[in-house]
Amino acid sequence: RFLGCDLGAVSIKAALLATGEDTDPFSGSAGPSSLWHPEPLRIHRDGGEPATILVTEYRRTRGRPLDAARALLREIIEDLGGRPLDGVRVTGSGGSLLRTSLHVPEENEFRSLAAATWAVAPDARTLLEIGGESSKILFLGRDPASGDMGIVDYQTNGDCAAGTGSFLDQQAGRLQYQIEDVG
Repeated sequence: RFLGCDLGAVSIKAALLATGEDTDPFSGSAGPSSLWHPEPLRIHRDGGEPATILVTEYRRTRGRPLDAARALLREIIEDLGGRPLDGVRVTGSGGSLLRTSLHVPEENEFRSLAAATWAVAPDARTLLEIGGESSKILFLGRDPASGDMGIVDYQTNGDCAAGTGSFLDQQAGRLQYQIEDVG
């Protein structure tokens, strides 16, 4: 089991992947909480063994990023019923906070986005990501020499928050909408 966490400016996202024989985390346990996908998503990682996404979760941090991250991670760990994790990686604008707090490795945000995209949508060649404080566009492609997937080019916004998730969230609030209902 591998856990990935993206701590951003306004939210924490987590994904739990299992590989090999480890795709049924509940054999002999009470069963999954509401975090677990009723129909786990099977993916094929570029150059790696097939995996199953068991959990994906998004939660707002409400200005308390470490508290929100700890609460979510505690819930996932408790659901595993004492079964160990084989790896944990963190990313995002708050990744260094988690790295320091949890003593786990931090991954580059652009590489994390690209790897996740290849796993769930291997034919995608363009990725738009709108975060709480930045927006990114990644152009993906195969290296002609090695055949490996890579980031061909990318752009990110400057220091202005216009067009980011935080800006969109504020505008939805002004119009008396929940951001989840917009779009």
